[in-house]
Amino acid sequence: MHLLRKKNSIKSLLKDETGALGQFIDFKGFKMFLQEGGEGKDTLLIHGFPDHSQNLKRLFDGLVPHQHMIAYDRLGSGRSDKPDQVYNLSQAVENLALLQNKLSLDPMVLVGHSIGGTLSMLFAAKFPERVKAMVLINPAFKNFKIQTGMNYLGAWFLRWSLLGEFMLLFQNRFSTQKCLRMAFYNKNRMTKEMVDNYHFPFHTEGAKKSYLREMRSIYHMSDHLFLKEIDQVRNHRIPIFLVWTEKDWSMPIEDGQAFAKRLGAKLHTIPECGHSPYLELDDARLQKDLIQPIQGFLDQV
Repeated sequence: MHLLRKKNSIKSLLKDETGALGQFIDFKGFKMFLQEGGEGKDTLLIHGFPDHSQNLKRLFDGLVPHQHMIAYDRLGSGRSDKPDQVYNLSQAVENLALLQNKLSLDPMVLVGHSIGGTLSMLFAAKFPERVKAMVLINPAFKNFKIQTGMNYLGAWFLRWSLLGEFMLLFQNRFSTQKCLRMAFYNKNRMTKEMVDNYHFPFHTEGAKKSYLREMRSIYHMSDHLFLKEIDQVRNHRIPIFLVWTEKDWSMPIEDGQAFAKRLGAKLHTIPECGHSPYLELDDARLQKDLIQPIQGFLDQV
């Protein structure tokens, strides 16, 4: 059942200059952007950092014929409001639980990319009864200092208050393009539209401050403590489908193989592709290497 039929409060459709089509809902007194469609299992698509839901639109559109799909921009990201508050993964986990309550969703399938995969894992560790299954695409499971689309040196500088704020003064479309370029193996697949869509949120009110705070929280996250969460999720026997591209410079395929074994998860690998397969793959490979394998897993859940 569509949310629009469930709740009269989510009727404000919008379309901005980037072509984003979705809805704003009231969330904790702020505006949160989401899109939804389809019928079937409640399936939540969770973006990475510093990403937003519209960049995952091709993945959303590929799965929506078979699932009840919801994609949202976390507070502090994308088109959602960016209030002056703390931004970290613990808060994002609590907000996800509140969002599930607000939308009256059944135990969900979580589809998370990069830091969205990290958030999915932390949510499943804390609320295992709320998760039906997980699809994790190049999840950031270790070495958080570099797995945020930025190099190690940049992340190190951002952790310091004045230096981080000074660096973000120079954040522009060119730096966004360089950042996004690192996520591609086939650089020719990156387009002007992708860069524009990726860069758009940095112009919204409060964006630089919210991104800086989230970046710092990711930098300080302990790999050791997160590995304990992984072991806890395995004990709950939640079905997990692990998708890993073979040309991700920040997360080598060997990491995917190790985590698949640690989680007891099925591993699906994608050759000749970088960190963001939903952007880099052409239409034929998107269906063959990403959409169909994910859908095949979900059909068995």
